[in-house]
Amino acid sequence: VTRQEVTRQEVTRQEVTRRKAEEKLQVDMKTTSLIATATALLFLSLCCLCTADPAECSQNTDCKSCMASGECGWCEYSRSCLAGTVSGPTTGTCNQGWAIAESDCNCFAQYSCGSCTETSGCAWCSAFYPSCVPGTESGPKGTATCANDNWNTQPSQCGISCSSFDSCASCTEQVGCGWCPQNFDDDGWAGTCMKGTNSPSAGAVCNHMWAQYTSSCANIIFGMNVVVFALAVVTLPAVVLIAIVVAVAVGVRRARAKRLYATLNGRAAEPHTVTATAQPGYSAMPTSNQ
Repeated sequence: VTRQEVTRQEVTRQEVTRRKAEEKLQVDMKTTSLIATATALLFLSLCCLCTADPAECSQNTDCKSCMASGECGWCEYSRSCLAGTVSGPTTGTCNQGWAIAESDCNCFAQYSCGSCTETSGCAWCSAFYPSCVPGTESGPKGTATCANDNWNTQPSQCGISCSSFDSCASCTEQVGCGWCPQNFDDDGWAGTCMKGTNSPSAGAVCNHMWAQYTSSCANIIFGMNVVVFALAVVTLPAVVLIAIVVAVAVGVRRARAKRLYATLNGRAAEPHTVTATAQPGYSAMPTSNQ
């Protein structure tokens, strides 16, 4: 066998090996594609099984019957039953009052902030109508949003505007309010008062140290702001001391005036005796009784 024949046979073997590898790769790619297609079809079928038929949901005309129809949710604002999940309807929109559980329906029967916030799973948004909607500390269920100062999750927050408090001390004295300080809030006056407990409610954000209690406020000494503490501990005693000194000085002056007055009155009450003294070279003239 010549060298050329050996070389030709080696090239032929390499070509056969390359073709087999390409054929195997094509088979693997087809298999992968078939597996991906089957997985997608399975996922779509499962989604169809889990998601309620919008037409089936729309047949319900009240919240509780809507909850009994599988994966449906009730929108109190539009009073319609829609296919959806906790995050909101999958078809259509609901701006206010999204219910996804039967217990959520109880919220729509509350017409005051107090009774609403005392009902489990409900909160009161004064900007909504109806105002009592399913929700938590973080905000309403679904896609609706409510401003922090309008969102009430506990009775103590009803009728209170936390944003009206302008200091950490006054803010944290109100149950249900908390103080979010700004940068360099070294006296408890630079910040914002918001509704919340362990953190701001209704999705509001505080980028600094959240103060829920007065003891957490900046420069608070014995429950008082540092300025108030300085006035109470330093200024007030100084004022009292000055008042005492003035009172003592006035008392001393009055006592001296009384002693001087008594001395003058005593001298005025003593009898005065006039003695005639003969002058040299003169004689006293006798007196005669008329």
